[in-house]
Amino acid sequence: MKIDELSVNQDVEIEVKKGPYRGKYESRISDIYDEKIDLLMPYSDGDLIPLRVGSKIIVFFAGDTAAYKFQTEIIERSREPVPVLTADRPEEDGVIKIQRRQHFRLELRERVHYRKVDREWENIEEEFRESHTLDISGGGIKLLISSEEELQEGDLLEIKLEIQEIEDVNIISRVVNEYDLKDLPDDSEAVGLKFLDIGSSTRDTLMGWLFEQQRQLMRKGLL
Repeated sequence: MKIDELSVNQDVEIEVKKGPYRGKYESRISDIYDEKIDLLMPYSDGDLIPLRVGSKIIVFFAGDTAAYKFQTEIIERSREPVPVLTADRPEEDGVIKIQRRQHFRLELRERVHYRKVDREWENIEEEFRESHTLDISGGGIKLLISSEEELQEGDLLEIKLEIQEIEDVNIISRVVNEYDLKDLPDDSEAVGLKFLDIGSSTRDTLMGWLFEQQRQLMRKGLL
């Protein structure tokens, strides 16, 4: 990831490791210069977090295929026309990849339609069944199913996720895990599915949706 790919109005997260304002806060890139970056001063419970000049911060942001972070230092503060923190712009080698997108996973319940297919990916069942996810990543999902279905590792499914912009996309998946989770209804179990046939544009749309869901959960204090 090149630092030049950062853009104005991009959402970021600021982490403060030490001092009275230690914690994580949402922010946004206000402007980018050759040697510095302007960040909107973060809020917490409606109050500005007046981070001091000289404070060390870690900035987290999402790229197209991964999440990244860099450490920097606040060098200026201003309040007009909006409260802004100015920080040193990092060098290329100062930006660190922290997460591959296929490992990024959130516990989310979204509706899924699915049916069995054979080894040639032809449908075995005419009708789709309906259930919901227990978690979602760029590489697969954990799916709630009825205990009577007897899906096994290696079985192939054609699925449709009810997620905006990809709800009409059919994704071939393989059962790779079976779970006996305690908090499921008595007549239910869970299976882990790995996507086998998903286009790059569909995966990128899914990942963009996942990162937005993550930001919303963080904003609500649920992550």
